[in-house]
Amino acid sequence: PIVKPVEKLMGEWGVAAIAPVAAQVAYDPQLHQLVGGTAAPGATVQVTHSGRQYQGKLLHRAKVKLV
Repeated sequence: PIVKPVEKLMGEWGVAAIAPVAAQVAYDPQLHQLVGGTAAPGATVQVTHSGRQYQGKLLHRAKVKLV
């Protein structure tokens, strides 16, 4: 309940999530920070902490783990 208004406000400011938590995505070292282990670009990883972008510019990488 507390996070929803903050996410809405950030959306109005143009700040967007890279991917939602628990999403399985292709690993991109430019957008993701791998939490342990190694992965080749394109490998399937799971988001543990959502990262943020502002107008296409990286603010904070999403933390991911191997699936």
